[in-house]
Amino acid sequence: MKTCTAKDCDRDVHAKGHCLKHYMRLRRTGSAETTPQRFMDPEESFLNFAVAAEGRECTEWTGALSHGGYGLLQGGAAHRYAWERVNGPIPHGMFIDHMCFNRACVNVEHLRLVTVKQNAENLSGLTSRNKSGYRGVQWHKGAGKWVARVRHNGKDIHLGTFDDPVEAARAAKLKRLELFTHNNLDRV
Repeated sequence: MKTCTAKDCDRDVHAKGHCLKHYMRLRRTGSAETTPQRFMDPEESFLNFAVAAEGRECTEWTGALSHGGYGLLQGGAAHRYAWERVNGPIPHGMFIDHMCFNRACVNVEHLRLVTVKQNAENLSGLTSRNKSGYRGVQWHKGAGKWVARVRHNGKDIHLGTFDDPVEAARAAKLKRLELFTHNNLDRV
């Protein structure tokens, strides 16, 4: 049986080269080696883990991250805490959007209050399933053409078929600019 790779630990491996204790520490804090630092309150923790990234405008969260890449702060999201410490409570039904697309960023200037719809509009780029290379454009095998679509308020809006994917992408972008209010990449 293999033993834990953490310094001075002779326990059996549970996962990823670590015993259960060090594996759980790795998941919680990002490091299997260091003992988690305890803070008196969320503010002390926030000030310790929010670090201005050199050469970047983002303030990076250096503490534990969720599986989705968001900073974790004593049971809550670090970016939500950052927003609330400056702007007050987040209204019911509202969310915090990262305009910079960096989920670990806690710079309040990069965050904004949005609805679910607005948050869905501000995407960082193409989905992993996209094969065309253009947002809102896909190949229609039966028609032998490119199809442009935009999803708005839970409904697909068909914009037509096109011979050229660039034409289809232009149609999709124009429709998003017409319908969406929080699509930063289209407004560049």
